[in-house]
Amino acid sequence: MNKIRFQKGNDIVAYASGLAHQLFKGVTRANGLPYTQEHLAEVAALAEKVLLPSRYKESGVASGWLHDAGEDISDIDVFNPYEAKPKKSETLTLNELLEEAGEEGKYLCYMVNLLTHRGWNALL
Repeated sequence: MNKIRFQKGNDIVAYASGLAHQLFKGVTRANGLPYTQEHLAEVAALAEKVLLPSRYKESGVASGWLHDAGEDISDIDVFNPYEAKPKKSETLTLNELLEEAGEEGKYLCYMVNLLTHRGWNALL
């Protein structure tokens, strides 16, 4: 997998969409449609509709594109950037890819981590 890092000044939603298309390339749903079209695009579109305007809305929409990456892609992980950083591992993290996105990238990683099963379990 190519390491595509976010570049300062890029659109975070476009970046997340592009990264999702790379990470989920070749993955299809039971109906044969690409996973990015059938599920991820729908989640991102739903987030666009339901999230209120704020400085983090774009990060919330971007998290729709990447919400399954930490669980479904073996070569990538994500962690809560507002807690202690996990020990070094060989697995690439969304957090590393989004370092240049600043606070917006941190919030995106926070949302993606929250949307994983381990994130939900932490809330219960």
